[in-house]
Amino acid sequence: MNNKYQKWHNFYVSLEKLGISQDDADALRRIELALHRWSERECCGEIEREEETNKVYAIPLNYRNGYTNRNLRYLIADKETATLKRLEKIMSKYPELWFYYQTDPRGCALWIGKKSDLKGLNLNQAYSYGVAVCF
Repeated sequence: MNNKYQKWHNFYVSLEKLGISQDDADALRRIELALHRWSERECCGEIEREEETNKVYAIPLNYRNGYTNRNLRYLIADKETATLKRLEKIMSKYPELWFYYQTDPRGCALWIGKKSDLKGLNLNQAYSYGVAVCF
């Protein structure tokens, strides 16, 4: 089997073992891609979230590194929050599972696992015990 197809196969088998349907696995994969891209954009300074208002702004390319005129930014849709709501809706079908959104763009953005496998561990430290929803 081709390496590419083996990764796809392993992905679906891993999520199937957790009881996740193929349709939900496809949706979770798209959610992971969206969250990963959002994390990349935040890391690279393309977008920023204002802490006081929780609004999201895009930063023009010429003003990303140490820009001084905050009026050059412009308001954009908060796709991260919308994507996380879609994720929560899907995961509500699987109450025995947990999910973790890992915002570091150097790795997989979404992890899923069984709550029983955590054995009292903090999810921030044990998320890698789950299945990475990426390949």
